[in-house]
Amino acid sequence: MALPEELHRLTVESLASMRMDPFHRLHPSRRLTIYQWLNNRPENPEYRKLRGWLGLLAARRVLPIWHELRPVWVHTTDRLPEGGQLPDRLLSIARSILRGSIDLKRAWQETNDLWYFMENMNGAVFVRRPEVPNKAYYAADACFKALHETFCVEFLQHAVELEWTSDEYLRDNERDAAACAVLAEAGGADAGTVELSRRLSFWEWWLTEAIPTAWTYATEPGVQRTVVLHKN
Repeated sequence: MALPEELHRLTVESLASMRMDPFHRLHPSRRLTIYQWLNNRPENPEYRKLRGWLGLLAARRVLPIWHELRPVWVHTTDRLPEGGQLPDRLLSIARSILRGSIDLKRAWQETNDLWYFMENMNGAVFVRRPEVPNKAYYAADACFKALHETFCVEFLQHAVELEWTSDEYLRDNERDAAACAVLAEAGGADAGTVELSRRLSFWEWWLTEAIPTAWTYATEPGVQRTVVLHKN
């Protein structure tokens, strides 16, 4: 199914702008414009699911980075997924929400419980263990943000100077799943030197593949929605 004319226009303009930018940035303000268009479609509530699928697809793309680096969690509890599987659990909840196979109240409660572990993981693993690359943290944070985006939480709207700010300069609580994912994949901020070719590749994928795929998942009844979280 083709994208709506206005959504197609926004993606085409964003793609051209990103390619022309010498640093291949897809400015957060452009993404927020796309998100706001999706959220302002009261005639079709399924459009809101597209927002959730976008976050899930971005996080799924970088989840292998987390598993490749295998950061060790130093505080294991009965409530924390074993073997570094916290990001997988976050995406599993997100997928269940989007497929309508989980009680939303229970999902929100578990989301709040896992927030505590995400916050402590940052300090316990990445602050105390400098040998663990921060791009692994951003891969996990992309999963955390994606889960919240299925509940229509919009992180970008909290950014103070969104128009001229790029993703690496946003604060943690201002980054959407896509921002975290591009930092994990291409570097920037404290995730290492930016690899422009990887950043270009990520945003081209996000605009030309992720958005149409999310549209299909959100709007076509009966579509197969089996999302593979990662491949070992």
